Amino acid sequence: MNLRTKEGVAAFLESNVGNVAFLRFEVEGLKQGPLSDWDITVRDSPQALLSCEEVFGASWLRIPRQYVVQHYYEWGQVDLLPSFQWNGFEYLDQGKFWEGVATSPDGVPRPALGHDAFITWMTGLLWGGRFNPRYTDFIKAGARRDEAIFRESLEDAFGAELAAKLYHLAAEGRAEEAVQMVSQMRTSLSLRRLGKQPLQSVLSVMKHWACELKFHLRTPFPWIGILGPDGSGKSTVIDGLSEKLKLSRIGIRSIHWLPQLSKNTVLSEVVVTDPH
Repeated sequence: MNLRTKEGVAAFLESNVGNVAFLRFEVEGLKQGPLSDWDITVRDSPQALLSCEEVFGASWLRIPRQYVVQHYYEWGQVDLLPSFQWNGFEYLDQGKFWEGVATSPDGVPRPALGHDAFITWMTGLLWGGRFNPRYTDFIKAGARRDEAIFRESLEDAFGAELAAKLYHLAAEGRAEEAVQMVSQMRTSLSLRRLGKQPLQSVLSVMKHWACELKFHLRTPFPWIGILGPDGSGKSTVIDGLSEKLKLSRIGIRSIHWLPQLSKNTVLSEVVVTDPH
């Protein structure tokens, strides 16, 4: 059972009635590719976490953070989002978001188009300072066809002046140009949240960084050492492992460790057929 099948989606929704909404899922021409992940907003995180394990079984790896709980299964990655934050600063109000959630004819609960497009845009910009061109038309559709919600989200997060500039970029299909404004957006969001909700924002930021510190001090990712002489098949094993993990979207960082037994020790540039 997994989310790559209609039966898996139906089973997950049945165990989470009124508790979840799928982001940018099979909407406005967007399709789930063979390596796509799932971003799912949740009202009740514990319930969603429990249902994930009940429906799909234990994940290979689970990474809990304040703004997302990432599940890595053999068949793909599922991100459960309890809130919309950047470093502890909320960029979209949960109450307003859930007011716009409705169940589509295919039985899948989805947010208002304006919210969906806004979240898609902000996720890349605020967190990574980047933009995925794949979402240009989706963001443009959200800005034009759900203008009121899209504008309201921008203004609440960044103020009227900056929101107006961002809106025009989105509506004109120039969303990628907002990458140049990321620093200004982050500053504006932080100051506005501290001004409107000082205590709540400070506590949220502190919780965020406490969670991040714990994550980095005790990372859940495994280190795997593959040792052997030249030509013994280490690279073949690594390639096979990488292929096996591709669907799960677990990132792999391969580091070649070579004991410096002498100054003449160098990395091999070809497959060694006569190992020393």
